Amino acid sequence: MKKRERRVTLKKEDHFIHNNLPLIIAERDPQPEFDLHSHQFTELLVVTKGQAIHIIDGREYPVSAGDVFVIGGNREHQFKNMRDLSLINIIFEPEGLKMNNWFLGELPGFRAIFQLEPEYRDNHNFESRLKMEQEELKKTLAIIRSLKEELTGERAGFKAASISLFINLLVHLSRSYENSLKPQSLSLLRIARAINYLEKEFARNIDFENLGKIAHMSLRNFQRVFKKTMGCSAREYLIDLRLSKSRHLLRSSDLTITEIAYASGFNDSNYFTRKFVEKNGVSPSHYRSIRGVS
Repeated sequence: MKKRERRVTLKKEDHFIHNNLPLIIAERDPQPEFDLHSHQFTELLVVTKGQAIHIIDGREYPVSAGDVFVIGGNREHQFKNMRDLSLINIIFEPEGLKMNNWFLGELPGFRAIFQLEPEYRDNHNFESRLKMEQEELKKTLAIIRSLKEELTGERAGFKAASISLFINLLVHLSRSYENSLKPQSLSLLRIARAINYLEKEFARNIDFENLGKIAHMSLRNFQRVFKKTMGCSAREYLIDLRLSKSRHLLRSSDLTITEIAYASGFNDSNYFTRKFVEKNGVSPSHYRSIRGVS
């Protein structure tokens, strides 16, 4: 019997050196051999030179200079067949940095790079990753150098300066993605714009034809591209989004089930309960009770 490969998990406490600032930069020139692993943090990888095969959750993808992509902590990955590969690895913990408060989700490019591309990578075979030309890569590296200087210099105020530069980097990457002319990237951006709209207006009556206009696509083409990108229809995505909002309200509020149904965008509490049970395996009232919310 073939021996099962031991899974290596890199731990937060072994990497973050600054209290209350889970953010570091690891510059690897060249990138060393490293076993298949996962980690308790997120990695933003910028390939600066060379090429390799990147294995992510058992799938193989070619990478080369100019590629920028995100690896979440729950992913197993490894580089192989490296040829002069160098990269910069920006290691961070979104929750510890409270990134949800940074308004980055309003940028379609940020949603595409950090949420859609990693989550639905298999659907488009890594073709919608951010790919930078030489001049754009130089600008990116200049921001990263400034960020690294703050993190390593530890001058007064370096934590605030580091967060500011990190936000600047993320906005820069997001805007670079939005300027991409790759068809796969444009499709992901259009879906990101539609999802941004759904995130804001989930409780309203959604006109799906208007959703297609927001994505600058015909309704038929929008529905096709959305399903190919996300693995579900826009209507199914909206229902899941509304159910997610309802779970939050069940945990954090004392609203009645009917009030939560309407606040989450469901116009019929019976329909809400049926969909909730289908998704969660328990009724809304049971879900609330087992989480101690009265």
